[in-house]
Amino acid sequence: RCSSVLLENERKQILIDPGVSYDEMKILLDERCGKKIEDIDYVFFTHLHGDHRVDALKYENAVLYANSLEIQELRMSGEEKELAARLLPVNDVSFSGVRPVWLPGHTRGCTGLAFESKYGPSLVAGDSVMTEDFFLRETGYFNSWDFDVTTETIQGIKQKYRLIIPGHDIFF
Repeated sequence: RCSSVLLENERKQILIDPGVSYDEMKILLDERCGKKIEDIDYVFFTHLHGDHRVDALKYENAVLYANSLEIQELRMSGEEKELAARLLPVNDVSFSGVRPVWLPGHTRGCTGLAFESKYGPSLVAGDSVMTEDFFLRETGYFNSWDFDVTTETIQGIKQKYRLIIPGHDIFF
């Protein structure tokens, strides 16, 4: 299961990479954050692999975002037509202090969200950084789109961010 993150900014709730069922997410949001799933304003997908978009269409009150390259590939595949129709491109969107950052390598359109935290510049990296071990080795997971690009992306992340939330691990 992937790392799911809830960012709150100016009373807006941004759920990133819902990696559990809608019903399980409902419980987790209540228990860990004191939030209701119906109050999620935006669902952001770092990329569109299935483990990062579990029950995506059930977030009926939320606006769904992904990188335009990810949306294009989903539409070209002919799969998940309803999801493809609901997705909006995040490329030029700013969530008031939270900004999208293109992080290619794991997929062509892998995109994270950058923000300031008490630790300094912070990044929800999705699978561009699978785990801390992959980060330290500057390498991608076996199913990465381009391993060389992944290495370049991780090197760039190392230069810019102090807190990393990887795709499948706790933050570091």
